[in-house]
Amino acid sequence: MRVMLISLIIPISIARHFSRRTVRLILGLLVVFGLFIPLPRVYGEFAEGVKKYTAGDYEGAIPYFEDTLKENKENELARAYLLRSLLTMWERYQREKKYEKALGYLHKANKYFPDDPQIKELYTTILKKAVVKETPLPPELKVKLKALAGTLMRVKGEIYVQAKKENIWIRAEVNAPVYPLDRIKTGKDSECEVIFDDGTALRIEANSQVVLESVVADDTHNLKRFDIGVEAGRILSNLEKFVRPESKFDIRTPACIVAVRGTEFATEVAKDKTTEIAVFKGAVVVAGLLAPGGEALGVSVEKDKQTVVKPGEEPVNPFDLSKKFIDYKTGVVLVFEESVSSSRKELDKICLQRAEWIKKKQEKEQLETLKKVENLDLLLNPVAIEKLALSTEQLKPLKELKQVLEKDIKSKRAQLRQAEAELKVLLAAEEVDLPKVKEKLDEIAGIRSGLRFMEVAMFERAKALLTVEQKMKLKELR
Repeated sequence: MRVMLISLIIPISIARHFSRRTVRLILGLLVVFGLFIPLPRVYGEFAEGVKKYTAGDYEGAIPYFEDTLKENKENELARAYLLRSLLTMWERYQREKKYEKALGYLHKANKYFPDDPQIKELYTTILKKAVVKETPLPPELKVKLKALAGTLMRVKGEIYVQAKKENIWIRAEVNAPVYPLDRIKTGKDSECEVIFDDGTALRIEANSQVVLESVVADDTHNLKRFDIGVEAGRILSNLEKFVRPESKFDIRTPACIVAVRGTEFATEVAKDKTTEIAVFKGAVVVAGLLAPGGEALGVSVEKDKQTVVKPGEEPVNPFDLSKKFIDYKTGVVLVFEESVSSSRKELDKICLQRAEWIKKKQEKEQLETLKKVENLDLLLNPVAIEKLALSTEQLKPLKELKQVLEKDIKSKRAQLRQAEAELKVLLAAEEVDLPKVKEKLDEIAGIRSGLRFMEVAMFERAKALLTVEQKMKLKELR
């Protein structure tokens, strides 16, 4: 049977001000003395809510108090219990750092009690906050993502790129590609821009270091996921509004994470890792660093506002742009916007220029490798064939010479393996026969010398098939 506590037992005017312990004690006494009376269904809803409340199940009690208020909005006792339950859940999830759930209860409290002073104060403060959390993609969307390349543009001064899993920094050039997990470093008085194939753009200022943690997109570029690490210095980001809600663009620094959905903003990391975020268009959410799978309550930074985050601390409430960033906006940001607008109109052309840069680099590396040897591989390399303009009539005998050489080399290498095996046996003997070892070493040296001579001799025969002009071009290649 649905029942309800007689409301006069707890004076309405002070019910909401009791401590939880006091409320539980009073309600317990009521249960002991059986002070319940049968009442209609709505009162039964309230009684169920009270039962859960006294058992400490505040979350479970909330729907029952809400149902009670649907029938009677003026039920002050139900309102008092609901308010305390909602605030309790807000505080609990705050402590547990489950901010999304916490905010849900605060929003609900504001809906029912918009004039309550405590709710007003909390809600006014929280309106400036936003939840930041990891949002993994469903497997069916994740499989559609591919690495997204970027192109270095407007390179000025000393710019270096460290490829993924490499330990060396390579001097960068205009049109050079960058890929996920690459690092980009700028020197003093140096800067560059990176335009990605989807139109997202970065400007990397002097004395900065950036890592492209993850840069992926689907074939349409409508779904994309960026994770950019700013390890030092300042970068300016410019991205278009996302088409897909699953898309994301996150900036990570040693002090914070910046979550973006389409905007223009600067990120600056000082030597002590303090991070400044200044927004010039749109809005971003800035929060402290996330634990894996965790959530953080950050601040929303609107246009012409900025925030500061120190390592281990929460972001300060947004404030107006400092003079430093006002000057940066008028002196750099506007120029960058024009540059990005121009690049986005020529993305296909930029991709072709990057492909041409890659092709020339590969050719150069191939030739550098081949310059170290004098054999038929140099003449039969595709780059050399093109540069020397070798005819079909020339290629046929060259390939025949190559076949003969490979056959002779195969025989010589078999001899070499046999001689080295015999040397190994000699050296493994209990008493090493030095004269025989020397004889075998001389034999091995002779075979190696013979192999090299065969290559040189065949190369000379091959050069005899070239014209005078081709021989001159061959010297240039070498």
